[in-house]
Amino acid sequence: LKRLDVILKCGICYDFMNNCMITSCSHTYCSLCIRKFMQYKNQCPTCYEETYEINLRNNRLLDEVILIYTKIRDKLLRASRLASVSIPPKYETNERKTENKELLPVNTASNTSNSSAEDEENENKGKPTNEVEENKPLKLLACEDDSVVVNGVKIPGMFTSPKISCTRPRKPEELAHCPVCQVKVPARNINIHLDSCLALDPGVRPKPKPRKRSPLPKRVYTMMPEKNLKKFLKEYGLSTSGERKALITRLQRYTVIYNAENDAVNPRPVAELIKQLEREEREE
Repeated sequence: LKRLDVILKCGICYDFMNNCMITSCSHTYCSLCIRKFMQYKNQCPTCYEETYEINLRNNRLLDEVILIYTKIRDKLLRASRLASVSIPPKYETNERKTENKELLPVNTASNTSNSSAEDEENENKGKPTNEVEENKPLKLLACEDDSVVVNGVKIPGMFTSPKISCTRPRKPEELAHCPVCQVKVPARNINIHLDSCLALDPGVRPKPKPRKRSPLPKRVYTMMPEKNLKKFLKEYGLSTSGERKALITRLQRYTVIYNAENDAVNPRPVAELIKQLEREEREE
């Protein structure tokens, strides 16, 4: 689980990623973290390859993986600890004793077969060889493993003929034609496939998606007159108090928070983002 923790954590904040964004060089970070980092350097924090905010893309699949993993992580840790607990020595000795007891009947059987084989050899000493071979039956004793005892001699399983499997060959799975795309799919999955095909059918109107907020553009505030700075602050519903440097910092910080929140599946309302910005300013 340690390796999984490292993979699913952001390389900037070192916590589990939130609103994962993948760069053009295939590295993933929290949306807020990577956007803050790119305020200072337009490069990947891992491989230092040049990249820009416009190249960032959502990684929704990884968001779902992290969500599921964080829910079951504690259970997995408990299960791995229980699995790593070794068996106490007393149980091991008991198991060995039981194994030895189970092997005793096999040894007795082999000794009995050896003595009976010797008796038969003494009786048949005076008889012709052919007659002895015809009248002498083969005695087979089953063992716990694949080996077989023949007339007191234990033959390993590797020298005996392999067992023929009696299982019947598996029948080929029945396929069904999809009436929409004419593709053959397993008959047991035809209903699921048909639902997905009908959802892609141009005749069926898809459900309207919620309107996504457009991201705020990145502006060069350093060359902008103070009048224009206050105009943008009012437009975004932010405070216009403070010196010029404080106004620029406020606009830059709000742009990052706003655009990072837009990467979420369900972004928070603007009023909540403004409260977050004001809280961060007070904490500084």
